[in-house]
Amino acid sequence: MRNILSITILVIMFSSFSFAQWNNDPAQNTIVADTTGSQIMPKAVKCKDGSSYVSWFDTRGGSYYLYMQKMSAKGVREWGNNGILVSDKPQNSFLADYALECDKTNNAIVAFTDVRAGSQNVVAYKISPKGKFLWGNDGIMVSDGKGTAVNPSIAVTKDGSYVIAWIISGEPDKIGLQKISVEGTNMWGKTPIQYGSTNGEGFIHPKLVPSDKGTVILLHTVTTGKFPAQKVKIAAQNLIPKVK
Repeated sequence: MRNILSITILVIMFSSFSFAQWNNDPAQNTIVADTTGSQIMPKAVKCKDGSSYVSWFDTRGGSYYLYMQKMSAKGVREWGNNGILVSDKPQNSFLADYALECDKTNNAIVAFTDVRAGSQNVVAYKISPKGKFLWGNDGIMVSDGKGTAVNPSIAVTKDGSYVIAWIISGEPDKIGLQKISVEGTNMWGKTPIQYGSTNGEGFIHPKLVPSDKGTVILLHTVTTGKFPAQKVKIAAQNLIPKVK
């Protein structure tokens, strides 16, 4: 169900920064956006140049839309007082977790889910430090609409591309994977890779770690049985699929 928590001022505390311009008083955190409606599910990522991106879902337009703000290394809001609108595409009756990363040239990569194509799909946007939408105003479709896609994870690979993994809800759950080029092309074909069990186990909660030569290590949870009698274990896999 939708989170109905009402927040009128979105703030975030960057305790890891030592810049004097950041407010170090926990009761007076640096404001990222100050607007009407609810601002929920914020995420933040630091870039190599010391700047940061913050993303969140926002109801100022009446529904939950994704917004983003860029903060300078000194804690200055660079995209206006209330950030920029990333996507106003329709959402499901619930909001799923999503992912935010910064690449080696200080671009933001954000992957989340919406129902613009009718079913719950993963979409990704690449936004430059100047706020330019490098993969188009509507981003790119990452999943293929087969099964409900939720909880994407992103890895920025050492060859400069991006790998996104997500849960494909089903019986059992599987993990979808796609590699995206710098230009925004799906490198593993129109149909994403599906990684699943051969004995009925469910694969969920994917996390990606960049490895050598453009590969990634996939960490995930393995589940068996039904709630509440469920067995859980952790697994890892080094993925080196061939480009289709």
